[in-house]
Amino acid sequence: MKYSKIYLLVMSSLLSDPAMADFTDDGSHVRWTNECTRSGGGDEHCTQMDEPDVADAVNKGIDISKDYTDQRYDEMKSYVENNGVDKSYVDAADAASKKYADQKAATAEQNAKNHADSKAAAAESNANAYTDSKFSDMQSYVDNTISNISNGVDQSYVDAGDAGAKSYADQQANNAEDNANVYTDSKIKDATNDMRSYTDNSSAQTLV
Repeated sequence: MKYSKIYLLVMSSLLSDPAMADFTDDGSHVRWTNECTRSGGGDEHCTQMDEPDVADAVNKGIDISKDYTDQRYDEMKSYVENNGVDKSYVDAADAASKKYADQKAATAEQNAKNHADSKAAAAESNANAYTDSKFSDMQSYVDNTISNISNGVDQSYVDAGDAGAKSYADQQANNAEDNANVYTDSKIKDATNDMRSYTDNSSAQTLV
């Protein structure tokens, strides 16, 4: 059976009382004065007293527990004051965490810029290639048209075809440029948001 600390303190208080406790054959207990010498059957000085005051014993046990707690608390405070972490160590750790966060932020920013530059260059290259392809198609169309002229094709038809090819090429070039701009802007925005989110998360984890 396990006993609580308060119970053990109470029993200790009872047993340590100047007037000792004793138990009779029927299980009840009485108290005797410390003048009682029970050897040889007792004597005339052996007088029975009332049962012990349990409330007083409980309070005494609580006081002992409080004193012990206060003592341990004072010891803990003293230990912390005498063995606390040096402030320079804390400052160094704080500086290191800030430097780490700054490096991560700078790396994330550079990665975002590199990513945006790469995507912008790819978009521009794709737009240029597309435009070049369309102009090549137009040139082939014009060449074919000129060839057809020599075969008696009406000039107005050639002019109309040439104008249509140019208009189509211009439209496609504009569309390609617009698409490239939108794509680049979107990627830059995504990269910036990713960078900010990464930096915020890194800073939050560092401070924990």
